[in-house]
Amino acid sequence: MNDLPNHRWRRPWTWLAALGLAGLLLAGCASPPPLPARPDVPHGAGLLWQVDKTGQEPSFIFGTMHVSDREIRDVAAPVEEAFARATQAAFELVSEEDRKKEELKLFVEAAVLSGKETLAELLDDETYAQLLRIAADRRPSRVYLGKIHLSRFKPWFAMMVVSGFDDGPRSVSPFSLSLDDWLEDRAKKEGKRVVGLETVDEQLAVFNGMTLGDQVALLKERLDDYDNWYGYRTSKELYLSGDTAMFYGILQRQLDRLEPGVAARFAERFLNGRNRIMVERALPLMEKGSTFVAVGALHLPGEEGLLSLLEQEGYTVTRLH
Repeated sequence: MNDLPNHRWRRPWTWLAALGLAGLLLAGCASPPPLPARPDVPHGAGLLWQVDKTGQEPSFIFGTMHVSDREIRDVAAPVEEAFARATQAAFELVSEEDRKKEELKLFVEAAVLSGKETLAELLDDETYAQLLRIAADRRPSRVYLGKIHLSRFKPWFAMMVVSGFDDGPRSVSPFSLSLDDWLEDRAKKEGKRVVGLETVDEQLAVFNGMTLGDQVALLKERLDDYDNWYGYRTSKELYLSGDTAMFYGILQRQLDRLEPGVAARFAERFLNGRNRIMVERALPLMEKGSTFVAVGALHLPGEEGLLSLLEQEGYTVTRLH
């Protein structure tokens, strides 16, 4: 496991969580195309929401961006106030200090192809050459991850590797904590109860549980749509504006390029199914006391987003920021 650059892997599974907002949706084209039309979805604007139900203390849902950008981490005053009020904090995943090496091993074992199989055997020659070309063009080059060649990884992981941001923005440091990690550390230091809404195995299964055929289809879509990727600046501006509907629209644009069956299975695994699990596990926390829930911002909007699901459970949601 030491072949991997450890400073980038404090929480390797957050690559999965981040896809809703960073690597997969918005990657790094120098001259991105126009954004898709803004979809009309419930709760499509706003990063911080108060959640109320008779007989319970108010809880809060905060949409994050899984990057270590100092400007992103400079959260607005309403977020600070909500965080201070809550006695509990829930995140997509919470790491246990004594399990980090074990969890990293699980991640790498899930990402690497078994036996002698390679990506070159799973992909046609043109797609494999395209993958290596794009990986080599990334900054830094991602043909090798440590000493492991990209060809040794499964299609889902290769997709994330080529989709992830270049190390260009000065405000982003691979040595710093992401917004989620920073909030989690603060919660622990302040004595809040800290809970994870998903497990490592569940997050790994989002992609690793897909058939190789679906993984290849997703990777091919990413590579074929390379000229339509959006850069970090675009994602950051959308995030800071709180326009979560646009992230939803960008995801839908990508799904529309896939075969309907693949698109439906991916949407269920990556977003809708996870939303239901997060709400199911957040409900008993909110019943016990004021809870600050911080998850990727794409999980908030839409008919099957966290906020709509909470409304279905009898909660009132009110935008605070």
